[in-house]
Amino acid sequence: MCLLLEQAMAIEGSIELHATASKALITIGSHLPEMIASHYALKVSWLKQLLNHVDLDTRESVARLLGMASSALSSTTSSALIDELVSAISGTHKLRFEAHHGALCAIGFVAADSMSRTPAIPETLFQNTLKCLVNVVNSETATLASVSMQALGHIGLRVPLPPLANDSGSVDILEGLHERLKKLLSGDDNKAIQKIVVSLGHMCKETSSSHLNIALNLIFSLYRCKVEDILFAAGEALSFMWGGVPVTADVILKTNYTSLSMTSNFLMGDTTLSWSKNNANGESEANGDDRIWSEM
Repeated sequence: MCLLLEQAMAIEGSIELHATASKALITIGSHLPEMIASHYALKVSWLKQLLNHVDLDTRESVARLLGMASSALSSTTSSALIDELVSAISGTHKLRFEAHHGALCAIGFVAADSMSRTPAIPETLFQNTLKCLVNVVNSETATLASVSMQALGHIGLRVPLPPLANDSGSVDILEGLHERLKKLLSGDDNKAIQKIVVSLGHMCKETSSSHLNIALNLIFSLYRCKVEDILFAAGEALSFMWGGVPVTADVILKTNYTSLSMTSNFLMGDTTLSWSKNNANGESEANGDDRIWSEM
């Protein structure tokens, strides 16, 4: 099955076919994680090439697949992979947007997996990875900044994000990004805003009170927003902060997860429940009417 889907991702295939095939591989991986991890641990070079794919959905699926594959790699190999991705972004050579986006996505998934294992990646590399992502948030466009925040959020699902060490001491990540995030959230890129808001919820799943206060301040700054998708993203972020959400880190990182509302299906669930209640009430009323008419 994997070979068939890989063939569908050949260069000659259409963008739609590539996206569908890559998502299908993630679906298989969500049911057979060990098999997919061991299979694609041998194909890391091929996956890295696909991080430059012209299609955004394909890049994101491949990055997710690379994160799944990294669980079958040794700690040394995973560290080398993360270091390679970080170096590509931090280097002097300007990356194409597709390559930049794909590398950021991959860093989030691979680093998140590596930090959930024992031994985790070295502390120095972890700090360099976080600094790389923070630098992207501070210096790049809203689109890339939001993807970098998403990567930080994915790592935050696995481990609390430590302060960033610098020459003068250390600073909490959200404290250092506060002003930049305020500016991004006041912008007009709705998709970027959604990603940033949800990432705040992921980053603050287990965090300090200062981190939490900054995140809440940023989320509630959107209280005048009338864009439905952004409001749902804010609700999702708050749900993760408060806990008790019906999804785990594995669901977010190792399936075709899109959002809490789509995964938990609470909108359709509420609609179905409401319809059932109304239908039951309607039947009761109808039965009551029938009895009244029969008595008459």
